[in-house]
Amino acid sequence: TEAAVEKKLGPHGGHLAEATKALRAADATGWVRLGRLAIAVLTHLDAGGASGRELTAPQLAVELHRATREIVLGSSAASASVGHSDGEAMTLRDCGGNKGRGFFAAKKLKLGHLLLVEEPFIFDANDDDFVAIAAAHVLGIVKEVELRPDPNDAEEHEDGDVAGQWLRGMKGVSWEQAAKAFSAAKNNGFQTTMPAAPEEEPMLLFRKLCMFNHSCIPNCSVYRDNCTGTARVLVIRPVDPGTELTIHYSDELILLPTQLRHRFIQGRFGFECRCGRCSGNDPSGMMVEAALGKTVDGTEDLAKRHVMQMAHR
Repeated sequence: TEAAVEKKLGPHGGHLAEATKALRAADATGWVRLGRLAIAVLTHLDAGGASGRELTAPQLAVELHRATREIVLGSSAASASVGHSDGEAMTLRDCGGNKGRGFFAAKKLKLGHLLLVEEPFIFDANDDDFVAIAAAHVLGIVKEVELRPDPNDAEEHEDGDVAGQWLRGMKGVSWEQAAKAFSAAKNNGFQTTMPAAPEEEPMLLFRKLCMFNHSCIPNCSVYRDNCTGTARVLVIRPVDPGTELTIHYSDELILLPTQLRHRFIQGRFGFECRCGRCSGNDPSGMMVEAALGKTVDGTEDLAKRHVMQMAHR
């Protein structure tokens, strides 16, 4: 209400109260949404104050984006949270080199073991402020998880410049931090299709799912809800303690022979895969490669081979 706004904002509240009356008269639906957004943000600010912690500008941007999307889609919208994470089954540790970190089995895991259920942040890569919003989210969750930028990104990058320009007014955020944050969003985000979502080009950013590394013959699989983006990670073959837990980054990769798969991974994700299947050390992977070799190299399948090569150049 106008009285509540005036009480919260002090002497400036009266001017804002007059503005809200005009908004309500002009657009009733818009006013209701704006009111819900204000309540959501003020509630979060109050909660932060009660716990003795001060919200940073990026954290506030994260809450604004989350609250706005929930209001637009309704209360059933995903709220970017980790619903389940089995800390007794997996541990996060550094893999060394450019590979970064990854999850490893903390105990023997059976087929079908549920490791993770997580709802993502969802952005629209087609939005004008996509670069800024994605970078702000990475900065906003830095205390929960540090998402690392792409090691192959050049220091001078057009998108990094855009992120720096958008976020330069945020207290405590430098141009360099903004540029690295957007690189981290790109490096850890999942671009996908979601028919039920309002985003034209959805990009999903997970806190924990992005910590799973890729393998062309993985021991885990991701099952994603096409409506909400919620991801579930399950073990798909028995895993011994100390073994890295891996997923595949693209469904298309499973049925590609090594040469085409390497080209796809390097071009799409920017790294060279050295998993058991790619290095020739995994018996199951070699069986798959042998079967694919017969299919792709057969003269009766030249048309199929040409299509596959064109699709993954």
